[in-house]
Amino acid sequence: MGLLFIPNKLKINLAEGKYIAQCQDDVFHKTFAAGGKKYNLTIYSSIEERMGVSGKSLSNEKVVLEIIVEEGLPLTDIIPLYHAINKMCQFLTFRKNVFFDKVELLGDLSYSGYDVIDSFAELHVVNEFRSMTEKPWLSCVLFKEINDGIGLLFKAIIEEKEKKPHFQIDFLPDSDEDAAWITPEKIRRICTCLECEAALQSITIKGNKNFKELANRIKDIVKDHKNGDSPLPQKGDLDPMEFKKITECYYKKVDDHT
Repeated sequence: MGLLFIPNKLKINLAEGKYIAQCQDDVFHKTFAAGGKKYNLTIYSSIEERMGVSGKSLSNEKVVLEIIVEEGLPLTDIIPLYHAINKMCQFLTFRKNVFFDKVELLGDLSYSGYDVIDSFAELHVVNEFRSMTEKPWLSCVLFKEINDGIGLLFKAIIEEKEKKPHFQIDFLPDSDEDAAWITPEKIRRICTCLECEAALQSITIKGNKNFKELANRIKDIVKDHKNGDSPLPQKGDLDPMEFKKITECYYKKVDDHT
């Protein structure tokens, strides 16, 4: 979550030769409706105190995302909700290898006569990726940047219907290394996602000149590469070590320009 939300709860000032630590509010909160339910999305950071050999220190790295459904949520809807949130974070990060350190379930609980919302169980999710993306947050879309659009994005994801056009992210890179690789399959996925987006927004080629030009340009690009002297190779056509060298060279060029 640190890629999509910058922790800013800990404020440190220097005054009269002393460091003064203060807490400040860095909460991001949005309420929106989707799929016949009302959702409250809250994101904030927390401050942790650490004790070491050299003394105490304060850390402001942990980011918490809470989403509460006012009408409540049956157990059968928990996994679809998790996947919708994860998919939203993947889209904002432009990487598929995005996951959470911990996923907890919240509920209405009672302690000593007081009703509170607290965690009562932990959700264990099998993750298919070996490691988290190392993409810098500067290259991601932050929650505060998308702001009110977060409700529309979540709505487009959570209201997917089987065998109907839906919000797709199949074209996203699986990892940082995969981001440097373009194949005909990726181009096909981008086209499929574009068609679904057009259907969701009721955009047709006949009724939109710009969309027609875009579709024709993509067709020409695919045709030129297919019939050209150096067509786009499939990822599997290269030796793994050669693929590794290409991606390393790509990221070196990126680093040189940042």
